Amino acid sequence: MRVKRKKTTQNKKVQNATPNVYNGIKFRSKLETYTYKKLEQAKINAEYEMHRFELIPAFTFLGKKIRAMTYLPDFVGDSFIIECKGFGNDAWPLREKLFKYKLFLTQDNREFYVVHNQKEVDNCINRILTKNDSNSNQ
Repeated sequence: MRVKRKKTTQNKKVQNATPNVYNGIKFRSKLETYTYKKLEQAKINAEYEMHRFELIPAFTFLGKKIRAMTYLPDFVGDSFIIECKGFGNDAWPLREKLFKYKLFLTQDNREFYVVHNQKEVDNCINRILTKNDSNSNQ
């Protein structure tokens, strides 16, 4: 007798993530959805997966074309960038370091937050609000 296995959709880029839809937007994980809702509640403008950064440009090496290395953060606002990382993959530490270097080289002064759970999202939102309040009072 064959046992039927439940077919599950798998998010290959994010380990153990559950994709879902909120407000007609397809999120890759519940943590991204939570972050979106919290940004919305705090009336903080941010775009979801709209800004791709080129970390290393494409080039040719010994006649072979090498593709550019890019990074697509989850949320980008005027003064911040948020990456939601429940469980990071093997490539994440290197990509994170290259992205921080890109921000340094381009003198991009946006705050870069990496959040791993809902509590860290809440703290991140509070820091953004506090920073925005102090900037508007100056």
